[in-house]
Amino acid sequence: MKTGVQSFLFSLIGAGIGIALAYDVYEHYSNKQYIEPQALNGVTALDRENRNATFVFVNPRLADQVSHNKVILLDPIGDNLRIDFDKYVHKGHQGPLYIILPDQYAGPKEKMILKSFPGYKGWYGSMLSTNFVMYAAK
Repeated sequence: MKTGVQSFLFSLIGAGIGIALAYDVYEHYSNKQYIEPQALNGVTALDRENRNATFVFVNPRLADQVSHNKVILLDPIGDNLRIDFDKYVHKGHQGPLYIILPDQYAGPKEKMILKSFPGYKGWYGSMLSTNFVMYAAK
């Protein structure tokens, strides 16, 4: 009797560990991109150093790092490169603008987003981390 209960408990614990590991793998490899601490810390520092700035993201986890400035969260652009430009365009100029994009957006996706802010010129880009690029205009 004792071995049956022990065996059941051992199986139950093993199943729990398996489910926890599977969930962790799912979170890491699902469409939620891994965000390095360097990117998170960079966004937090920019937010702390600026006032009246606007931050633009396609990743809500990075957007959560901004608490002192305005945030625009755009829908991610799919591989078909189709967007509703009316939802993307933001006219005017309201202080410094920081657009933080995954490095996979280099090329057409990046250009589509930068064109969505016609009030800003003189863009410059820099690597915020290994996987994220920051485009800024003032």
